[in-house]
Amino acid sequence: MPQICSICRHKNRPEIDAALLRSESLRNIAKQFGTSATALHRHRNSCVSQQLSKAKDASDVVAASALVRELREITAKTRDVLARAVREKNGDLALKAVARLERQLELKARLLGQLEERGASGPVTVQVVYVDKQVNVTAPVSRTAPALPAGSERAE
Repeated sequence: MPQICSICRHKNRPEIDAALLRSESLRNIAKQFGTSATALHRHRNSCVSQQLSKAKDASDVVAASALVRELREITAKTRDVLARAVREKNGDLALKAVARLERQLELKARLLGQLEERGASGPVTVQVVYVDKQVNVTAPVSRTAPALPAGSERAE
């Protein structure tokens, strides 16, 4: 059975971790908290680095969630512009909005890992259906994009 790190069990662990993150001398930390410099070294190199890695992963998830939320907001605004252009029969604005939606859709697919940049064998036709309008768009996308993973959202 593996032994639990003595610093992880220390009553002053948060203060010790803070001192380690401030790059204070291991000897000074050991003296201040009654531990050994060797135990602090092991703790810093294994336990603290694992915690920082987990914190970075959590931070990356938060950042990705914010990015997806912003992309959804922009997509909703673009769809509003397209709806207005269709209502006002403004073909130029409608085409610009469709082109913007196409780029947003491609970005969402890339973010979901569904498009492969390498090996695309040329343009394919993507069908974008909006309300009761149908628009065909030609775009370079992978013909061999994998299916959506279980539990994934469909790109809007």
